[in-house]
Amino acid sequence: MSREIVTSPDGQWFALRDGRDVTLVGPRVPASDDVQTNTYRWQLDGDDAELACVSGPPILLVAIVRTADATRISLFVPPETEAAARLELGARAHVAAVGGGRVALVTDDRKEMTLVRAAGRGLAPHPVELGDSSVDFAVALERNQLVIGQPRKLEVWDGVSGRPLRRLGLELPSPPRLVGAASGHLWVVRPGTDEIIMYRLSDGRPFRHYVGAPIDDVVASLASPLIVLVTRRGLVRLHCFAHSLFAVDAPWQSAEPMAQLVCGDDIALLGWPAGASEPWSVLIGGQTQPSAEPIAQDTTSTLATAGEKLRQMKGLQLNVGGAEVTTFVARAPSPSPPTAQTPDPAPTPTVTVSIDGTWRDHLAHFASRALAGDAVERPDPEAVAALASRLGLDARARGALALLYACYLVGEPAIAIARAARLLGDWTEALGSGRLHALAMLERTRGTVALHAAVTDVLDGAPPRHVRIAGGESEIAPRAGVWRINRDRRGDAEIESALVGSLARIAIVAGERDLVPGVLEARLRGATAVSMLPPGEPPRPWPDGAGLVLVIEHGRTASAWVADVPML
Repeated sequence: MSREIVTSPDGQWFALRDGRDVTLVGPRVPASDDVQTNTYRWQLDGDDAELACVSGPPILLVAIVRTADATRISLFVPPETEAAARLELGARAHVAAVGGGRVALVTDDRKEMTLVRAAGRGLAPHPVELGDSSVDFAVALERNQLVIGQPRKLEVWDGVSGRPLRRLGLELPSPPRLVGAASGHLWVVRPGTDEIIMYRLSDGRPFRHYVGAPIDDVVASLASPLIVLVTRRGLVRLHCFAHSLFAVDAPWQSAEPMAQLVCGDDIALLGWPAGASEPWSVLIGGQTQPSAEPIAQDTTSTLATAGEKLRQMKGLQLNVGGAEVTTFVARAPSPSPPTAQTPDPAPTPTVTVSIDGTWRDHLAHFASRALAGDAVERPDPEAVAALASRLGLDARARGALALLYACYLVGEPAIAIARAARLLGDWTEALGSGRLHALAMLERTRGTVALHAAVTDVLDGAPPRHVRIAGGESEIAPRAGVWRINRDRRGDAEIESALVGSLARIAIVAGERDLVPGVLEARLRGATAVSMLPPGEPPRPWPDGAGLVLVIEHGRTASAWVADVPML
């Protein structure tokens, strides 16, 4: 590999290597009357080299230089051009995966693997015990994890301890193959074929896509939901969650190094043609409409469902082994090459597309278009409206409910708070300061927001997980607040019958650990929760307007808060 381009995880830096010459380009900074780019240059010890950019802070650049019988590793801390640390391995090795502040190196015979941790201004090697088996491939995942493929097994390893965590039951195509990761998915391509298979890591579900031209290479990033396929007829962009395929209009030349630069929701494709001093850049995802043209002739729906796409194939039958399929035909490139400068994108109009199918099809179609960067009108299905009406949601909360459920349907249940706010046009619900939060319907963690599983279960039409509903539908609102009754030597069935007679619709909580989600399930389903085992403390978070009845055994000592609960 004589030339390469690598990018930093935060999307602020990228590095170019031509032989032993390295150019590091940082973010633009104001300088007197103009804008100046931070650019630094130096030389490595040899030509047989690779670069890896690992997360910080600060951002660290790792250079791997191979000699006849060893591998020299150097750590650079931008903007310094002198190595801050050095390390040498006693065998030739190449980069297999980069992620979580670590670089996985595999020897040329694929029998040894070393995890090199870069932190601060130091390097630390950690040999991995592989047994007698060799390494087929290694792919970095989130949370300092790796997927390591060996001839007879596929495992997820912990990059910190260097030990296997669990096995994966994915049926991957046989070698030769390219394997990588992109935003919650594992993708596999057999070079020279026209198909890519994506495996959703949350449940192992495969999605198969036919591009219509042989795939020679793949440009992907763990932080990006977009995969760029390098075919012999041009570049094709694939969205992991929307399952949409687009032709990318870029000044691409065959065999030139490329990489994705991911800065939040904005994703750019960088390419470095031979003889050029600087790379070109094309926006392929983010708030601005990507410079791309859809390949599919039928644009009524970009969601990849098996039924839709098989109908689009006009009778062509394919054996896909249960995987969902998209099929598009890549076109030959135009005779005149595109210019290196990317024109300013035109404003994207809001479009309303009519599709056949259920209300969930409409929501899923909306999410696939919205997550791909299109401006599309959000539907308001009756099922969502009915739940919103029962819970007394205002228009803002109702829109957030529809959006988050639509994202859940296309496999992206937890989306960035800023992204949700942008799609909603308001920060209130995304930040958890609106009606959905008051009803305990949201789960917010690590900068993302999602609907609680109890909410998606209701909209899915699934039964509750933590309660058993007794009584029929009722126009009587649940008895809000916490109340208690005495058992008075009555059995559970007798108490249940009496409560149904007075409250019309109740939800029997399965056990003490089910109380918190059970109260939410009861609130969502228009019932008053009933617990036969009073807990030691109040359930939190408490959904606004929820009702709970505690059944107290005569003579049993109750906690202080239960003793203060009023009688029903």
